[in-house]
Amino acid sequence: MYPDAGGKKMRASYFDNEGHVIQYEVTLSEDKKTLTFLSDAAPGAPRFRLTYAKKKDGELGIKFELALPNKPDEFKVYTEGSAAREKK
Repeated sequence: MYPDAGGKKMRASYFDNEGHVIQYEVTLSEDKKTLTFLSDAAPGAPRFRLTYAKKKDGELGIKFELALPNKPDEFKVYTEGSAAREKK
């Protein structure tokens, strides 16, 4: 994550071993409990939205959504789950 050129918005870049590169705008909700990564729209390419949401008892909700190239703002859940620290 890094600030954009104007320093007003946050951005992020994703790289994988298959050569994919996805550029995201990153937003934090007003209550500071939800962090959302929204990929830039590009002609002929799908869009992605990755959301991390702080839940009760330290649990983290994770949701990954996909929008088809011809409907870049109509996201559908691709996968979701949660994570939690192991209690000692």
